Amino acid sequence: MNPGVESIASLAGSRVVAELASQQSYRRDAPSQVMIADAAAESFRPAFSRQHAILPPQCLYAIDNAVVFGKGAILLDGAVVRDNLEGAPLDKILAAAGGSARSVARVIEEPVLYTTRYGVKNYGHCLTDIVPRIVQAIRAKPDLRIALHPEFVATARSALLALGCQERQFISLDESPTLLVQGYYASPCNIHPLVHSPVAVKIIRSEFDEETLFRSSPLRADKLFVTRSDAGTRHLANHAEVAGVLKDYGFVEVAVGGMSHLEQAALFYQAREIIGLAGAALTNVLYCRGGTRMTVLAPATMPALYFWDLAAHVGVDFRIGYFPALTPTRGIHSDFSVDVSHLAGIADSRNLETDSIRARWL
Repeated sequence: MNPGVESIASLAGSRVVAELASQQSYRRDAPSQVMIADAAAESFRPAFSRQHAILPPQCLYAIDNAVVFGKGAILLDGAVVRDNLEGAPLDKILAAAGGSARSVARVIEEPVLYTTRYGVKNYGHCLTDIVPRIVQAIRAKPDLRIALHPEFVATARSALLALGCQERQFISLDESPTLLVQGYYASPCNIHPLVHSPVAVKIIRSEFDEETLFRSSPLRADKLFVTRSDAGTRHLANHAEVAGVLKDYGFVEVAVGGMSHLEQAALFYQAREIIGLAGAALTNVLYCRGGTRMTVLAPATMPALYFWDLAAHVGVDFRIGYFPALTPTRGIHSDFSVDVSHLAGIADSRNLETDSIRARWL
């Protein structure tokens, strides 16, 4: 019989040792433009009316004698902790949980912070959720070791170092069942995809000052076309055609996968207008100045609401266009195509009054 799934606050084996952030609330503006070029995306439109967001308090919990396994699963008091399972295949986790307690491969006696979660290989999830949770926890309890999955994104690791963590604190923890004798767990910074902690956003943006960002951009371009040429999925089928049109409007094509974290942040900071394919690279909107215009191009199988919320935190003028997915059965991973006749309405920025835009930096 598989174990149950419980919230960490309900389990007797957990106890709060610090409040990392009290309840947070904020309001986001509706997008300046929602273009739906495929009726399949009409179901996403109502989500943009959800303009008020609330995030419950974030806490640091002690979870003594917890067994952790996989990409973020925690077994405590015979139950799987619900709080860390966003996006994870719950049926597989529950099936594996029963055997994990009996097949512990490693025991760690020293105090260890565990924040690994499903999506640990994704730049966006690492930066907006795992990194700030670790930073908040270490500020509350500086003596903790920090468990990092072997595939933890290198750019996010550099963010941890820049935000005060020490290399000596890191401990590599793979997916084998591991007993944490003195485990600690920081609750999530978001409710995916529509709520992100304002405290966490402020932490992320504090990594770099304006002068550092301004001088560190790998290129100077007011207008960026951010592609996914360095990614394995969600490609633009008529990429060359779209890129050609956007070039005529003054957009410079970039792929950020090979850039350092600072270079990515600086590239977005210095831009005044960004058009990009929905993907982790657009998480860098967090480093944009207020008033920057960002337009997301997405297949009609991907809501991409995540980017709307992030843009709202930093005062970015957000727009989105949904276009026909080539393989709808692949969901958010489908390639898609953009009818270039729609690009004039998206890319013509003659009405973008850049002189009147004032930078806003937390």
